[in-house]
Amino acid sequence: MAFSEEGKEYELPADLMDLCDIPNLGVSMDVPTVYFDFDRSTLRPKSISQLDRVALLLHERPEMGLSLGGHTDIRGSEGYNEGLSERRAEVVRDYLVGRGIEADRISYEWFGKTRPVHDCTSTPCTESEHQLNRRTEIRLMVGDDNINTSSSLNIIPSASPADPEVYIVAGVFSNKTNADRQLMELQQQGLSSASYFFDSENRLYYCYVGRYTIEVIASAELDRMKRKGLADAWMK
Repeated sequence: MAFSEEGKEYELPADLMDLCDIPNLGVSMDVPTVYFDFDRSTLRPKSISQLDRVALLLHERPEMGLSLGGHTDIRGSEGYNEGLSERRAEVVRDYLVGRGIEADRISYEWFGKTRPVHDCTSTPCTESEHQLNRRTEIRLMVGDDNINTSSSLNIIPSASPADPEVYIVAGVFSNKTNADRQLMELQQQGLSSASYFFDSENRLYYCYVGRYTIEVIASAELDRMKRKGLADAWMK
């Protein structure tokens, strides 16, 4: 599939079709974090679907670019992981270029194991935590400005959600390990905006798949997600 040929109609990725039911939203500006198997730099099928969505967004918004950052988990030598993280950033760049995005709109860098989401040096990480470290992060850029006001992994460590926001909650957990596990599962299902927050009043972790300032949009998205299989999701 290509996007750059004028006058030709293209088939939208399946997960974009339902957006047509909600007026004036356009293509969502949420961007995914791309996750990788251990010691691998190949894209998973779910990541390909997510990157197709990113490519569509960039074709619709020519003023935007991307900044990519490749990462590994903490296992292995610094030298090996530096090369692995570089390949993880490059594979995302190369896929998007293959989808018709100009190469000069995509910058990338790599960090090896120096910037983990979970620091496993003092306490051994679970496999779910290692997984969250093996990633390429994507930032939307306009010029030198990062317009991702919140990343795909936007964890609010010790605060209740802001009053004006409506959350679509997929699960509630009493410990962080279980919240991390569901977060990974949700993101692997293509729900790139999935995250969680910790409610300090009731000491619970809330995993959510979307947050909105307009309740009618949140309600429409909740119905869509229920049709996609999140039967137990609810609004908070």
